[in-house]
Amino acid sequence: DDTLKNPNYSTGLDSLKIAIVVQGPLLLEDDFTFETIKLYKKNFPSSRIILSTWEGEDDDIIAAIERLNVDVITSKKPLKAGVANVNLQIASTAAGVHHAASSACEYVLKTRTDQRIYSSQALHFCYLSIKRFPLQNNRGQRERIIAFNLNTFMFRPYSVSDMANFGHIDDMKKYWCIEFDTRDLEGLPSAATLLGWSKQKLAEVYFVS
Repeated sequence: DDTLKNPNYSTGLDSLKIAIVVQGPLLLEDDFTFETIKLYKKNFPSSRIILSTWEGEDDDIIAAIERLNVDVITSKKPLKAGVANVNLQIASTAAGVHHAASSACEYVLKTRTDQRIYSSQALHFCYLSIKRFPLQNNRGQRERIIAFNLNTFMFRPYSVSDMANFGHIDDMKKYWCIEFDTRDLEGLPSAATLLGWSKQKLAEVYFVS
């Protein structure tokens, strides 16, 4: 798109309060989480970086991340992780999103401690995509939530990837700050079709539905 090729396309966006919530356990191999946050500080200097992780993580790494002027939140793990660790993701993401809201952030990029976004234009791309494709009928939702194709399945209803997404703080609160899924996988009937699987509302389908 010619808009993204224009060096002035981001004019005004840096004044927005955008938070990057990095959620999950620290990935210590190759200092992956630490180096990821260093990169985000370099690529997104005007954004608030929030690491939302667990109590009991490596104290030295946590201290090093805090010295980068990053907000670090530690939470207790839920007693029940849920199918595909869905409750762990809810707990750490919700803590980060609530912190972003309390810091008056307007938009949130949610990502994970074991993944890395390299593009310095990622936030602007997400924000401009939301503005370029406004909702026709919001039905209580302010704007679209941007998701990505990694682990998104076209023919599995409601299977929008939960690995990373971007949206207005109000929409992200509705998406992530929800009740835990306390069901046991053993108690669910087997699904013979993709539609049947989606109707079980597991993992990413639980968030979307």
